[in-house]
Formats: sequence, structure tokens, C-alpha cells
Amino acid sequence: TRKESSAASDVYKRQIFLLILLLKPGATTTVINALMANFASVVFALAISILIIVILSPRIRFPGQASPKTPRPRVWNSLFHHGTVSIFQYINANIAIVLLVALGTEAEAGIFRVAVTLSAIVLMPLQAINATINPRIASYYFKDRKPELQSMLKQSLIITLTLSSVIGVSLVLLGKWIIGKAYGIEFAPAYYLICILVVSNFLSSAFGSVGSILNMTGNERETAKTVVLASILAIILNLALIPILGAIGGAISTMLATLFWNIRMWYVIRSRLGIKCAIIDYL
Repeated sequence: TRKESSAASDVYKRQIFLLILLLKPGATTTVINALMANFASVVFALAISILIIVILSPRIRFPGQASPKTPRPRVWNSLFHHGTVSIFQYINANIAIVLLVALGTEAEAGIFRVAVTLSAIVLMPLQAINATINPRIASYYFKDRKPELQSMLKQSLIITLTLSSVIGVSLVLLGKWIIGKAYGIEFAPAYYLICILVVSNFLSSAFGSVGSILNMTGNERETAKTVVLASILAIILNLALIPILGAIGGAISTMLATLFWNIRMWYVIRSRLGIKCAIIDYL
């Protein structure tokens, strides 16, 4: 059920985003309009996921049940926590852009958006690895095959760090050229933001699949709690730093909130599950 709801969100989210932009009367594609439409698509996709579960739940037969029943509370708890994570991940990722528009200028917000988009390439190896190992994390953990789980996570970490390092170094070395070719010279200030955000995303890669490990071992509540706390921290830091440093302050705030996010989830994994997942576990 969890995989079905997640898949539904991924399938519908971007299509709904485009539909909202097209149907909004008199809308212009400004930074804020685009963000609001995207946020609405996230919420709407979650609603579709809930509807799918409601429709399918009478047909679901849980282990040990004589006949199908409505979802158990743990299913709804899982859905609630995943929904919370989705919404606050979006807030955490975009709060700097919103506050740059409110406290700075829309031009700065546009430049920041370019930096976020390009620097996110550093996370692609981690995202690809997570999509591959998620089912195996759950399988190994609940079958008490910890040595195999640990070996898989270590190999995944090595692959992720290797690929992320190559991408990150390439962006730092070629960032100015890429920005000029792809966006134009007016977006040149995005380069310095990219350098900060590349460090932020590389740190995420260095902590490994922390979110996947918590979610796939039944600890979605800790993931949700961490994402909410990180979003609150991001708002506070952005309000403090953007008036002083502008877009640079937004990038630093994003990096610090991301670092907090990863450290807290890593600590929960180490203390509660006894699993090694980050580079610091092997230093």
C-alpha cells in the first residue's frame, strides 16, 4: 500500500502542477505562482493516494486475516507520516525562494531557483540508489538479515559518494560555463550559490540513505519529525540571514537545515537500529 501511494504521487504530481498553472485564471508564470501551483499539486497527489487506498482497502488481505479488511491503523499512520514528509520537504526546499521574494527581489529568487536546480544533480546518484534498494532494506531488516543489509548499505554509500563527487566537482569547475550556456550571463551570480548548495547536497550523499532506512524499517514517524524540525529551522535561519546576505544567506540556511536533517536521522538510525549508513561511521 505504501508503494502504491508513493507511485501515485510520482505519476500525478507533475501533470497536476502543469494543469493548475494552465487553469488558473489570468495567471502569469512568476516564481511564486509556480511554487504555489507545485505545492497544490503535492497536496492533490496525496489526496489521490488516499483515495486509492480507500478504494483498494476492502480488497487487501493482511497476513493472518481470514478475509480482507479496511486498512489497519499502522497503514493510515504510515500514510499520514509520508504525507507530512512530502509537504514539509516541499516547504524546506522552497522556503528560501519564497522569503527571497518577500524580503529581497524576484530576480534574486529566480537566480536562487537556477542554483537549486543545477546543484540538485549532485543528489541524483543517491535518489537512484534509494529507488533501487528501498525494497531490499525492508526485506533484509524484517527478515533479520542485518549483515546483508549492512553490506548493501556500505556498497551503496561508496557508489553514491563516488558519483556525487564527480558531479559536484564538475559543477564547481564548469558551473560558470554551464550557467552562461543554459541560462545566460544575467544568471552568473547563481554560480556562488551553486557552490554552497553542491556542498549541502554532497553532505546529504555522505550521510547515505537515511530517509529510506527509517521509512523502510517502520520509523516514518522519526522521518516526519525530522523534516518538520528542519523546516522550522530553515524558516528561522532564512529570516535571519536573507536580510543580511541575500541569496547567499538563503543558500547557507538551506545547507545548515539539510545538515541538521541528516545528522538527526543518522543519530536515530545508529542509536535505535544499530545500522551504519554514513561515511562518518567508517572513519
